[in-house]
Amino acid sequence: MQLHAFACALAALVAFAAPGKATPAPAVAASADREQQVQDEVVAAANAFSVRLYQAVAAEGGNVVISPVSAAVLLALTRHGARGVTEQQLTHALQLSPDLQATAAGYKALLDTLQHSSGKATLRSANMLFAERNFRLQDGFRRVATGSYKAGAGELDFRSNPEGSRAVINRWTEQYTEGRIKELFEPGIITEETVLVLANAIYFKAGWFKPFQTEDTRLQPFYVSDTSLINVPTMFGMFQMYYGEIPALDAKAVKLEYNEDNMDMTILVPNTPSGLSRLEAGLGQLNLADLTPEYAEVHLSIPKFKIESNHRLKGKLEQLGIVDVFTLAADLSNMADPGLYVSDIVQKTFIGVDENGTEAAVATGQNFFLRTSFARRYVKADRPFLFLIHRKNVTLFMGRVVQPGS
Repeated sequence: MQLHAFACALAALVAFAAPGKATPAPAVAASADREQQVQDEVVAAANAFSVRLYQAVAAEGGNVVISPVSAAVLLALTRHGARGVTEQQLTHALQLSPDLQATAAGYKALLDTLQHSSGKATLRSANMLFAERNFRLQDGFRRVATGSYKAGAGELDFRSNPEGSRAVINRWTEQYTEGRIKELFEPGIITEETVLVLANAIYFKAGWFKPFQTEDTRLQPFYVSDTSLINVPTMFGMFQMYYGEIPALDAKAVKLEYNEDNMDMTILVPNTPSGLSRLEAGLGQLNLADLTPEYAEVHLSIPKFKIESNHRLKGKLEQLGIVDVFTLAADLSNMADPGLYVSDIVQKTFIGVDENGTEAAVATGQNFFLRTSFARRYVKADRPFLFLIHRKNVTLFMGRVVQPGS
């Protein structure tokens, strides 16, 4: 039996509910401290996993945008259904605590912050279980999925109508990504052997706190290699923003704030046109949440870009040590009867960045005042560069631009 899973664009909303119980004040405080510790541990693990998965995917070349935390959500949920070596491999690769209850609580705390809607920004996520009509999940796994991970549940006729089932799943994905991801599963991926699909969809759209002026955008050279240039629409601006230098990797970083608190995009630009590979290789050395310690006046130029990525992640995850779950050796007996395995994990992601902000099928804002006494820095993203989108220190998207397009 095949279990298909996909991750698309960000992370999934999790709402974890524990039974309420009256406790003395000191115990409440201790409980709150422990909850924060669990959340911090899950965030750190998710960010570390993000770097490793990005590095595996980036080996393919070209423009890249992925949401490792989205994949991590589905893998963490799958771990609740695993036992033995299968569970151990997922635990190690995701760097999670062996305590399943703590993991569920940590993901609840993490993912509950990734649901946001206002007039300035939208961050929406959803999980869904699509099961074969006659397929029965273990009660414990279903409770974790629909409770802690707040997944909806539906039944489809994979056996008799795999193409019709594929269309239903794709319509669900399209709905939750505002039409940006139209066909997550391509023909042939869903078959009559499919018994379960774990689906995760996330949509993000936000404006810059300080937009670029469209009249300043103009065609400028961009190095696609040391010796090759193309002309691309490039945005220009002078902003008060957070800035950092990374001497060990010969690169600079700036943080662009969105117009909602705790949402930002960090851009990492190598100092040489050929420096991207060195920067990518060294990502594991960096604290991604603390790349820009200095507040400065920055003269910034960055190309407009749109990227659509389509990745089948099975091979990449196998490189990270998640192997058995994709084979007949998989032990998912806490999820369903023996014989269940994951055929693949598919992720399709879209991101668009222009003068007004970002759409990614996340966001931050902070009010800054001009102080002419600030140090003046120059960052010119006229060469292949990296970007990361965060909310509350959680890496939602990672990618690189090697050939911009608008």
